[in-house]
Amino acid sequence: MAILLLAGLGLSPAPALASDKHAALLLDVNSGNILYQSAAEQPRYPASLAKLMTLYLVFERLEQGKLDERSKLKISAHASAAAPSKLDLEPGEEIVVADAVKALITKSANDVAIAFAEHIAGSEERFARLMTEKAQQIGMAATTFRNASGLPDPEQVTTARDMATLALRLMDDFPKRYALFATRTFTYKNETFRNHNTLLFHYQGTDGLKTGYTRASGFNLVASVRRGRKHVVGVVFGGSTAAARNTTMRALLNIGLLKGASEQTRKRTLVAAVPASSSGPAAGARRAAAATPAGGAPAAATAAAPKFDMAQVRPVLVSRTEPPARGARPAEPTSIAALIERSAREPSPAADEAAPSPRAEGAPASAAPALLAPPRLVRGSPPSSLDEQAVALRREAPAPTGATVTSLGGMTIQVGAFPSADEAERRLAWVRQRATAVLARHEAVTQPVQQGEKLFYRARFAGFDGAAAASACKQLRALKVECLILRAD
Repeated sequence: MAILLLAGLGLSPAPALASDKHAALLLDVNSGNILYQSAAEQPRYPASLAKLMTLYLVFERLEQGKLDERSKLKISAHASAAAPSKLDLEPGEEIVVADAVKALITKSANDVAIAFAEHIAGSEERFARLMTEKAQQIGMAATTFRNASGLPDPEQVTTARDMATLALRLMDDFPKRYALFATRTFTYKNETFRNHNTLLFHYQGTDGLKTGYTRASGFNLVASVRRGRKHVVGVVFGGSTAAARNTTMRALLNIGLLKGASEQTRKRTLVAAVPASSSGPAAGARRAAAATPAGGAPAAATAAAPKFDMAQVRPVLVSRTEPPARGARPAEPTSIAALIERSAREPSPAADEAAPSPRAEGAPASAAPALLAPPRLVRGSPPSSLDEQAVALRREAPAPTGATVTSLGGMTIQVGAFPSADEAERRLAWVRQRATAVLARHEAVTQPVQQGEKLFYRARFAGFDGAAAASACKQLRALKVECLILRAD
């Protein structure tokens, strides 16, 4: 049942949060144009993306001289008791600001976020009001913050569009400090923490920003990539797994690096402005939020702040086909799914982002909807459970010299077709676990196919020649696994 949320800035209620968690947006930073968006103005839970605003306020005070990198934050009992992820600091313990910033960026430490809030505003509640006020000032009209960490709160909501706005403002307002978002590891008390944003390790040009996860939000990510003269920002909400979220993000970024402008025409802190939609629940939330800042008092700074609505453009065609005729219907989100299947094959880590501790926010729900398309599973020892299989990423063993697995033969073995990519991935993982010896050197492929108005996902193992495919299928049938031998597309 959808939860009714208050706008948080007055008495006007915000719309019910959509049960579908997904949202996505792709922004060309050079031009300020949106290249793709899906549910980008629908309210979503930010999870740890809220820490981007916490860091904005920290950077602002560092620039103003109100905070020093050598200053120490004292950990309160409230901060120490925060749910993971955290540094497990004890009440009374201190951490210097420079280390605390890196702990937020890499470890996403909730205890440190609360310590910042209490140090700056005296309490986390007052700090959350400052966060919301700043959001309004910089154009995040549909966002309400209730805490500094992003831990679950039904009244804490944002949108993909607003998070893209915040990412741009962090880049434009704090260009030197923004570089901290590229921090890959952080060592504190002889323990090294790896940044949860694993695109930093595996997607060329990634320079930030932040991941987030709660059970209610799904897996979220705001990512920035620069390659050559191109610069794009992607926002993804509601991934069913960290792997699915990252696969979607890589596909979006691939589009942006192909379609994005090479020359910067966007003015700093400004993007091409268009009037916000005048109808619909999201627009209502934006008007209510913009009309009544925190505490019910008008925000003097709001009027002076630049208009920060991003230009709405027709979604670009993301499939590798001829562009649509003038006046043709824009490409549907399923085009993204098709691109995912054909996009560049950046290697992925063995594990993407550790889900928060069960005592904090719970493990990811297995029934969560897949976001556009989940990752492909390839050869390697299968995870020990279906839940682990759902979050596993590609683990590619060395292929024969001068060849990939799929180049070893032109035949595939299909083990089913399913109405969702998640079901296809689960089937592939189950079959591989059941027949590891048969399939150990063959790539698992989830292939979307449109039949009429319906989209299906074929679950296939690739890289066979004719004789090997016949032998493998015979062995699979002996293991009670139905299969078809088909020529590779």
